Amino acid sequence: MLAEAPSSEDPSVKKVVALSVWQLPGTYLKGADGEQKVKPLEIHSDRRDADIPPMRAFIKGLLDAKDKYFDSIYGEKQLFLLSLATHPDYHRRGIGAALCKWGMAKAKAEG
Repeated sequence: MLAEAPSSEDPSVKKVVALSVWQLPGTYLKGADGEQKVKPLEIHSDRRDADIPPMRAFIKGLLDAKDKYFDSIYGEKQLFLLSLATHPDYHRRGIGAALCKWGMAKAKAEG
């Protein structure tokens, strides 16, 4: 979802001032075993600051909490906010809140 505003240089041209990225219901990537797919941590093994065992434990904790508090209750009927960003010149104007409200309204409409 994008939020646009007229450009200060040319008001007839709109520019993107904020965006939100949502994961829609039923779009979760799962493997043949039904488990949620996560990129293998070994792709980070060349980084000096990558400590794979703690990273693996952290991701397991996140997935366990997601399953307990969301998946087991709502199943595939989840609308998940992946990212929200607003240009600094447009902070404190309610644009990010409006994008979040859009997602909450969509979630309510979808049940």
